[in-house]
Amino acid sequence: STQHHNACQSDMADAYELGSAMAREHLSTEDKKLLDGIGDDTVIVVPGTYDHIHQVLKSLKIPFKIVEQTELLTYPLRPEDQTVYVNCANSFPPDVAHRLRQFVNDGGQIITTDWALKNVLEVAFGEFVRHNGSMTGDEVVGIQVNDPTNPIVAGFLPAAQHVDPQWWLESSSYPIEIVDAQSVRVLIKSDELNKKYNSHAVLITFDCGK
Repeated sequence: STQHHNACQSDMADAYELGSAMAREHLSTEDKKLLDGIGDDTVIVVPGTYDHIHQVLKSLKIPFKIVEQTELLTYPLRPEDQTVYVNCANSFPPDVAHRLRQFVNDGGQIITTDWALKNVLEVAFGEFVRHNGSMTGDEVVGIQVNDPTNPIVAGFLPAAQHVDPQWWLESSSYPIEIVDAQSVRVLIKSDELNKKYNSHAVLITFDCGK
């Protein structure tokens, strides 16, 4: 119902605000200054169908520029100082995925979610990761921090000490198959996910290019 949808949206907005407050609380003074000095298009957001990273960025007061999938092919990306967030979408043009690969090869950074594993990472970074062929149910699984020394999960660690962290898998989420175990680092894993879908990786990172 519309009322239920609005309630869910409100709950998510509250969660974003709480998470943003926690994240900023654990930032160093230097990192806060860096955030405050970010340019209007240092962060690029590619809209998707389901995920909405722009809501998180707004809560964090991080400026960003929205660039549509089709615009990315000709948009003047700057690998030296830009990060591109690719939201989960039903489809993604392969030529744009390969443009993002070139962007990363030249020194840029991309962050993707969920189904982008199949239509962005597997297409343009297939020697590193791919979809393992399974699809999850709509469920919640327990997760564990696998690499506590990595700064990407630094803000997650204080909360993980007080509660048993959980990860919500939307119906038909794609489990990750790691192709290059030497290059891909698993930051957050799930033993429960591994038992069900033969994939323990929840949050990964890898270096590619410059």
